Amino acid sequence: MTGTQGSCCKTGEGGAAADNGGCGCKGGGAGVQVTTSCGTGSCGAMSGAGLVWGVVALALRLGVAAVFLTAAYMKLRPAPGPMAMSGPQDFSGAIKAFRLGLPDEMIRLTTSAVPWTEAICGVLLLIGLWTRAAATVAALLLTGFTALIASALARDLSIKCGCFGEAGLICHGPISACKYLENGIFIAAAVAVMLTPRHLVSVDDGVLGRRRW
Repeated sequence: MTGTQGSCCKTGEGGAAADNGGCGCKGGGAGVQVTTSCGTGSCGAMSGAGLVWGVVALALRLGVAAVFLTAAYMKLRPAPGPMAMSGPQDFSGAIKAFRLGLPDEMIRLTTSAVPWTEAICGVLLLIGLWTRAAATVAALLLTGFTALIASALARDLSIKCGCFGEAGLICHGPISACKYLENGIFIAAAVAVMLTPRHLVSVDDGVLGRRRW
């Protein structure tokens, strides 16, 4: 057996290479040539730089998950009191405030679909299942929200975002250019997670055998 990354692969019957870690092994004849495509110094073990980025990507992934789970909860929460509005009522009012001319059926559909999509993305990112796909959906949702905010600002609407109910993470009060900064940070984090091929402490990397997507 020959290779540049140590004993990543093993030779099977007839001198064929067997993949011993999902890193992509090639071989032929009497020897095996090791190739890897998963950013590791040896098969199944991250290099030093890869480990550092893995920790950063983990923090970003959990941060985006927390943002989406919080946003979903605020849109789905029950009314805190008999005279207060529930999360769905708040979110429905926020959609109407954007004056998009949507029919009532579309507003009801959006009121239901958006928070559950956020919740599913948040859970998938939290546990690291279909991580890159979930991050892609998160980035697309955030981009769509940013486009709606840009539309409202262009029309001089003084309204609240409705993203986190009455609360805000970085920006508070009526929507302003501050939302570009807030959403830009979240989009950048989601894109970084989306572009990271392997994720630490994730179902993708553990139980499912170091999946690439």
